[in-house]
Amino acid sequence: MNDLREYRKKLGFTNQTTLRKFFDSKDIVREIDFNYICSLNKRLIEIIKSVDNAVVETIKPDDLDKFIDENITQVYEYMLSNGLLHKFSNNKQRQTERSYYDWSRGRIIANYFKKAMCLIFSVNENDIKTIGLDNLDNPQSFTKAPTADFEIKTSKNITYRIEFQCGFQGINDIKEHKVNEAQRVYNEYKINSLIIHVDLFNGKVAFVDISNIDGKNINWEYREQFEGKRVFNIGDNYFIWNLSDIPPKLNDILNILKNINN
Repeated sequence: MNDLREYRKKLGFTNQTTLRKFFDSKDIVREIDFNYICSLNKRLIEIIKSVDNAVVETIKPDDLDKFIDENITQVYEYMLSNGLLHKFSNNKQRQTERSYYDWSRGRIIANYFKKAMCLIFSVNENDIKTIGLDNLDNPQSFTKAPTADFEIKTSKNITYRIEFQCGFQGINDIKEHKVNEAQRVYNEYKINSLIIHVDLFNGKVAFVDISNIDGKNINWEYREQFEGKRVFNIGDNYFIWNLSDIPPKLNDILNILKNINN
């Protein structure tokens, strides 16, 4: 043991943790490429504009330029002023810029579809509560978590947690940890969690109630692009809304899901 300590001392370290960081170089933080992020922000604007051209008129924001300013420009400036971009550093060893882009893209698309959620659940936009820990209300507590994105209470006083997902490559999966979180919430609070999965690549939307899924009967797969996590693929029968059509009402969705499960 003394020989090991003496060896590490000759290396210039008396602390094992510090030596591990030295060899792994994780203590070196790469500078953020702000020119690259500006190009990514430009692409986010282009994506929103292309989506806005393709979807049914009833779900479009009333003022697209205002939406872009509030959800892209102002959010980026807020993250800069609060030093939040470094929160994306060392995220699964991905580039900070790419990690920021992926988070921003999902968040922006989710907010774009708030008007659709209002129509589906027959609520006002201020009735859609953001509950995920990656919201921007408190920069000190900003982080990523499996908590659902939104919570909606219907006129019948029924609460739903909404996990909003976006598919950009035509691959439509649900991660196992989201199912586990939904089942925990249902067991503790009797609140149903509904996946709203927008497949922008194919222009269709799936709805999946993940609160009471029997995990033993799910065909779980490992996805390399999801850091090797277990997922299950969303079946075609769950895609019940085409983005060129008016969104369905909640009761119609629940009836369809009931028939699928039966």
